[in-house]
Formats: sequence, structure tokens, C-alpha cells
Amino acid sequence: MKKGLFVICMAALFATSCTQTGKTEEDRFIEDLLSQMTLEEKIGQMNQIHFDKSLDSIKAQVRNGELGSMLNIDPKLINEIQKTAVEESRLGIPLIIGRDIVHGYKTVLPIPLGMAASFDPQLVEKGTHMAATECSTSRATPAGDVLPRVWAKTPIWPVNWVSPWCVDSKGTTSLTTTPSPHV
Repeated sequence: MKKGLFVICMAALFATSCTQTGKTEEDRFIEDLLSQMTLEEKIGQMNQIHFDKSLDSIKAQVRNGELGSMLNIDPKLINEIQKTAVEESRLGIPLIIGRDIVHGYKTVLPIPLGMAASFDPQLVEKGTHMAATECSTSRATPAGDVLPRVWAKTPIWPVNWVSPWCVDSKGTTSLTTTPSPHV
């Protein structure tokens, strides 16, 4: 019995010693970067703004590490603002750039709540696919630069929806676990 237990323990020890316990180069890079960041810079990385201020004030926020992401920036300004982030901020962290096309891009769609109220997943998928296609085909700027990838915010399906009061203008939310008869 003792010999069998010893063999099992040795096999378990051998098996766990063969697994990779070291960190990858990417893990070490991220941990090093995070250790260099101040609390303010970490909070700044979670800050996302809509491009509706002067370029100079946004550049100041970027230089100070107060901004990590932007929505709806003029495509002609993306390279300039990224250059500021990479070359003029303390740690050189690039911004995440996005485009809010929840209401469509060239073709205007209803708000997500309206689309979800159609209870037609294929129709919603068709509309959001159309918006993503329109946006992705217009990613080249007049200077020939290609814009970064764009994410689309889509309607939230009422998977657990029961009451019409559990909604907002961006989609439905749930306070229950009752399955929806509509999905």
C-alpha cells in the first residue's frame, strides 16, 4: 500500500514538474509595464472619450497618461494622435481607437432597443453586418492610411427578459432567470 502511494505521489510530482510554470515574454513585458505605471496612469488607461474636444486638449490628456481609448476620431487625425501617444507620453502606450456604429454607419439603423424589439435575430444580424461592412470598407483615409479595426456595439438580446421594465435605450437587461419565449 505504501509503495503504491509512493508511486502515485512520485508520478504526480513528475507530471506537475513537466508543465510550463515560467512566464512568457509577453507576460513579463505586461507585468513590467504595469509595475512602471502610476495609479493615475492605470486609471487613465480605462478612460475612453468621444472625440469632441480640441485636438490640443486631447493631446495633453494623452501626454499625461489620462486617456486610453477614443471613439469617433476624425480618420485624418488618428496617426497624429497615435504619434503623440507613442512618442510623447511617458510609457508610449498606443491608444485604442474605435468607431461607434451602433446606429449604423452610412445606412442608419434603429437604436438597439428598437432592433431587439423586432425579436428577429436574423434581421438584427443583417443590419449589424451591413454597418460593419460599410465601416470596414471605408477604413482608408485620403492619405492612403488604413484605419485600425473597428468594433461594433450590437443589441443585447433579451435572453432572460420577462418584464418590459428591464430595458434601457442600448438594449435589454435582465433581473430574472426566466427564459424568454421570444428568442
